[in-house]
Amino acid sequence: MNRALGLIEVVGLTNAIIVADTMLKASNIKMEDVEITKGMGFVTVKVSGDVGAVKAAIDSGKSLAVSFNKFVSSKVIPRPAKSLDGFFHLDKEDKLEVNAKDELKTLSKEKVKEVEDKNKVENEKKEEKVEKESEIKNNLREKEVKIAETVKVESNEIKKTQSKKAQKDSKNLKTSE
Repeated sequence: MNRALGLIEVVGLTNAIIVADTMLKASNIKMEDVEITKGMGFVTVKVSGDVGAVKAAIDSGKSLAVSFNKFVSSKVIPRPAKSLDGFFHLDKEDKLEVNAKDELKTLSKEKVKEVEDKNKVENEKKEEKVEKESEIKNNLREKEVKIAETVKVESNEIKKTQSKKAQKDSKNLKTSE
């Protein structure tokens, strides 16, 4: 861990929250934990970050706690030993962050594949629909052609029948005269 650990202890949870807020606003640090002790009302705020940022944050928190007359103690540990990581649970969050990033990548890949599969299925459905519509149009055209041919044939037959009838009628008229 290439960062510093800062600890500040004050009396009362409300004061600890106000001190933590001031420290977080004062510099670019990360609040690691707030530990409430039993008895006496002491609360320890644990922060981490760059050495300079942690020192500045602890100084601002200390001056605020002193002004409330609630300051107990403070300490900045630059580059703490790795064995302290587990004690203060500093490595736990880093591991969680890495795991979260890996999980996000995995989920992103799965989501992309899911969307691609969905798009593929939708495209296949669209293609099937276009093919069916084309087939229906072709069938309709064929039926229209058949109907037109049938109408033409029937029309010709009607004309022939009418023509024969007209010829018969004209023969009947001539014979009756």
